[in-house]
Amino acid sequence: MTPKITKNKNSWINQNLELLLQYKGNWIAYNNEQGLIAFGPHLAEVIAKAEAITDDYTTWHVSKHFGKPRAFAVRMAKKNVYTIRDDGHYWVPEYAVISKSTAKKLKQTVLIDSGSDFTILPYQTGKDLGFADGIEEVRRKGYGVLGSFTFLEKELECTIDGHTFKLPVAWLLEDGDDDIILGREVVFDLFDIEFKQADETIIFKWRG
Repeated sequence: MTPKITKNKNSWINQNLELLLQYKGNWIAYNNEQGLIAFGPHLAEVIAKAEAITDDYTTWHVSKHFGKPRAFAVRMAKKNVYTIRDDGHYWVPEYAVISKSTAKKLKQTVLIDSGSDFTILPYQTGKDLGFADGIEEVRRKGYGVLGSFTFLEKELECTIDGHTFKLPVAWLLEDGDDDIILGREVVFDLFDIEFKQADETIIFKWRG
């Protein structure tokens, strides 16, 4: 059986970068057919607006730093560095992922990070998925270029290109940037992932 290979070339986000500059700091809901469906500062409200229009949509947070050179360093247990650079042309290395908790299911666009041990889930996104900060849970420390941060280890059911698996995530306990970062843990064992920056393409090849 030939493995399924999926590419994100010419995704809606990368085709509409200029438009998205207007929505910095907001969540958006979109699809390839209708384009931008809803936007706002709170994910739950954007979802409600989108679902009143269609059940075919993906959510994404337009960072307040969107369109600028960015560098992230996320460290869980080993050294890891993740960098996005802007050399006159901005490209978002993103992919659509379905995340499901016991409380909710969301289709979201995430940043792909080959330098992060874990998948990083922002605080508010975790709350929207029904995560709770249990007092008995062990808090862990992570380290990045901007200092340390505290997180809890959680688990989601994740679906990429029709393949579903359990995914451990680091749920950040501080409010901050709302980028969801898809790291190496589990994902890079199940998929061969190829970055072709010159072609502005990410290729996912299922290994199983």
